[in-house]
Amino acid sequence: MIKIDSLINLLKKNNCNFYTGVPDSVLKELSLSLQNKNKKNHIIATNEGSAVSLGIGYYLAKKNGPMPTFNHASTAASRSSTTHALCIACPLANCFI
Repeated sequence: MIKIDSLINLLKKNNCNFYTGVPDSVLKELSLSLQNKNKKNHIIATNEGSAVSLGIGYYLAKKNGPMPTFNHASTAASRSSTTHALCIACPLANCFI
C-alpha cells in the first residue's frame, strides 16, 4: 500500500501541485488527503474528460505538470481522439491505480 503523505510529498518535489480527478472508493484516501491539504489545488471533476481538460488548462496556464487521477477502469473514458492529441502535447502525470 502506498503511503499517501509520501506520495504527495514526492509529487510536490517534482513540481506537481495541481490535482484533479473523479472520486471513487480506490482513490478515496488520496482525494481526502489532497482536499484537506490543498483545497485550492485539488478540484473534483465530474468525469474523466473534465479531469484531463482541467489538467491541460492548468499546464497551459502554469507550465507545471498536473496530476489527473483515475482508477484503472476509467482510463478508456479519458481517451477520446481530441483528448489523446492534447495529452501528447502536455506532459500529464497520470496516477493509474
